[in-house]
Amino acid sequence: SGTLLWTKTYGGSGNDMGRDVIATSDGNYLIVGSSNSPSLADQGANLIKIDPSGTVLWSKTYGGTSNDYGNCVKQTSDGGYVMIGQTFSFGAPGGDAYLVKLNATGDTTWTKRFGGANNDEGYYITVAPDG
Repeated sequence: SGTLLWTKTYGGSGNDMGRDVIATSDGNYLIVGSSNSPSLADQGANLIKIDPSGTVLWSKTYGGTSNDYGNCVKQTSDGGYVMIGQTFSFGAPGGDAYLVKLNATGDTTWTKRFGGANNDEGYYITVAPDG
């Protein structure tokens, strides 16, 4: 009916951005974006898992010592997640598309980067039917 149920904010005193949210198979939600709160000098790709009332279950930051961003996240058939975005920490100086495979608790399974000498970024990802 469009009635507001609750409002929450996540992050700290830095620049925090949410770019995508998904419902997870366990009845919770996952928010992807970037954060430099509370004390990171550069942005890090960020995932926040929340329950249906908005309570944070876990929050994790990914990337290196330069700016990194998460743009889209999907749940995979193994109960984990795959996140796509952009990294300036690894690869070409102009930025590369940044793909991170995560387990169900948000721990990194593997990372890949894609791109050439110019600025590259991944905005959306989907999970193929064959996994």
